[in-house]
Amino acid sequence: MASRRSGENGFIATCKITVKDGVVKAKVTEVETKGTFPTTPKVGLEFSFKWKADGDKAELSDLSGDGVEDAKAIVEGEYKKKK
Repeated sequence: MASRRSGENGFIATCKITVKDGVVKAKVTEVETKGTFPTTPKVGLEFSFKWKADGDKAELSDLSGDGVEDAKAIVEGEYKKKK
């Protein structure tokens, strides 16, 4: 499941995923929109990315799929575990 918010507007996308050798492949199976959100993924969208976890941090890279170019700047990068 993935979500994106902007104030009270946003969406939740439920996906079927597989993981192999650090590559996550996903297919959107359901999308729930809250309010008005400018761009939401469509059911059936397939995308993939690399995920490398190391201790309390992880990195998402190489996001690919149809129509995901605008999301790269938002989701690619380092993630740190909240304390």
